[in-house]
Amino acid sequence: MENKQFGKKAESLINLKKEGLFDKNLLILPELPSKDTFFSLLEKNGFKESSDLAVRFSSAQKNTNLPRSIILSSFEQVYNFVKENLNNSLTAIIHDFVIPKFSGTLTKNNNQIYISLINGAWEISSSKNCDEITILGDKAKILFNPHKKECLFVNKDKLEKKIIQNNEDNLIKVVKTIFEKLNNLNLKENLFYEFIVSEDNNLTIMEYKDLSFNIPSFSNEINDYFEIKEYGDIDKWDKHKDIVLSLIIEREEDEKFLKIAEYIKRFKDKVYVKYGLCSHPAILLREEGLMVVPFNQKFQVLEISLN
Repeated sequence: MENKQFGKKAESLINLKKEGLFDKNLLILPELPSKDTFFSLLEKNGFKESSDLAVRFSSAQKNTNLPRSIILSSFEQVYNFVKENLNNSLTAIIHDFVIPKFSGTLTKNNNQIYISLINGAWEISSSKNCDEITILGDKAKILFNPHKKECLFVNKDKLEKKIIQNNEDNLIKVVKTIFEKLNNLNLKENLFYEFIVSEDNNLTIMEYKDLSFNIPSFSNEINDYFEIKEYGDIDKWDKHKDIVLSLIIEREEDEKFLKIAEYIKRFKDKVYVKYGLCSHPAILLREEGLMVVPFNQKFQVLEISLN
């Protein structure tokens, strides 16, 4: 498998490691060696038998809905998970597990930074529960969701749903922490970075993708709109009112969601969303050729200095 393509996920982590943006132990495996060799490779790359580890997969053919573990607590578990899922189209990514206090995505465009931030773990189904932040210079504008929302948190080997309510002061504190960490990172323009903020307030970049788009202004000023909360709602749309999308999208629902996007595009070139601009649904909409504008009437606007 010398010529096997690793896929963008694995390639981005290799580059992040070289650039010092991913500071965890990392091992990329295009094929599965013997168990003894596998264990030896883990040790040579700095992994400890007693550490919490994670396995993800990368593919040159697809970027979504790939297998991934939560916490694996032994080399044996890691080996078995890789053996169960690795095939000719996948490359295994093994790294130290980072337990997320917050997760998010960010992109930098014309020196402006846009961040979608969620409590706990970043999942497709959490896309509309983000707080949204734009940073220009040392000033931040936060669209803060003060209401209760469902988020996912790591609980040993599974993700557990919890209803949480953000505290304004705590959110401002984590935004300032992220800003401070970003000042020490050489982030490139027009890339889409996924990150985790751990309990000790360390920021870890988990991967990046090519993502070039102009950051639009936030809007909560449209009054005459039609909101799609469930897939069947599209049949009730009059094809004239502006569309606001708030569908909850689960893993493996890309095709179903894209059919909605294709239909909207026949009548509109813009769609308002209650998702983060860097979330998976927003990316799919842009790939379909629609302009995506964040919208949420429940947001409170906070403008702060980051110094």
